[in-house]
Amino acid sequence: MKAQTLQRKEAMEKSREALFGELCAYLGMRGEEMRERWRKMGEDEKLSWANNFVSNSEWGEAFRPLSSKSVKELVEEHLASQSSSSISISSSSSDPSFSSVFGISGLKRLLGFLENNK
Repeated sequence: MKAQTLQRKEAMEKSREALFGELCAYLGMRGEEMRERWRKMGEDEKLSWANNFVSNSEWGEAFRPLSSKSVKELVEEHLASQSSSSISISSSSSDPSFSSVFGISGLKRLLGFLENNK
């Protein structure tokens, strides 16, 4: 039971990190630049960015029903976990090229949307 809980937690952390990397790539920003801009934004602007991401990216198509609100919340959780952690994000996860390494198909596989043998 403990192992399943740990696996779920790790999967959610990786999912949030992947989502953040994809959002950075979509916006053409590096992770640190995105973190700074996100901190300075109001709630409406964050939701607007999330809505544009969901409406105009592969993520919106691949993960229906992915809502703008859930994207905003996942980004908030990711940034909160990074600021409370003593370990910083590796540059590869905030690099726009991150999506080519750990893209949508990799995330789907991680979350169990695709069969393990594909």
